[in-house]
Amino acid sequence: MTAVYGSLAYIGATSAAVLGQSENGGQILAGAVGIFFGASGNLLLAVIIGLACLTTCCGITSSAALFFNKLLKGRISCRRLLLLSILFSFAASNIGLTQIITTCRTLPRHDPPLVIVFVILSLFDYFIGWRKSIYQGAISLTLVFSLIDGLHAAGLCPPALHVTFCGKPFRSTGS
Repeated sequence: MTAVYGSLAYIGATSAAVLGQSENGGQILAGAVGIFFGASGNLLLAVIIGLACLTTCCGITSSAALFFNKLLKGRISCRRLLLLSILFSFAASNIGLTQIITTCRTLPRHDPPLVIVFVILSLFDYFIGWRKSIYQGAISLTLVFSLIDGLHAAGLCPPALHVTFCGKPFRSTGS
């Protein structure tokens, strides 16, 4: 896998000068394959990517259905959860790679702070114990600020709300 991803990174880095700027890596890869191998290369690339995505999709949808079936203690059948997972995946896949990437850019903005808070709380578990209220309070408060910051990154948050809750102290002093 390292060789595959390393090769893809190399193709992307060296082909941008020839192909120009693209909205996403899929367009660069398709253009590079088209230059090197022509239409038959693009057809082969489509088949390879389709099969790779199909196997990944089967694994993820079935795993998600089993996970939620166990989480919900069988209240919703595994079959129905699998159908919901497939329908969601179908809807998400039809918005296009560029839109998916744009939409997902805001997600990493609120995940790391939550993980950091959880890790810090876990490090002090000896002192605070697994008291649910401490974990819930810390994670809830962090989630509020993270969501406001994520909405700001997506352009959906009023600037005044973002500055009030997520503004950096001493920003005007250059610190």
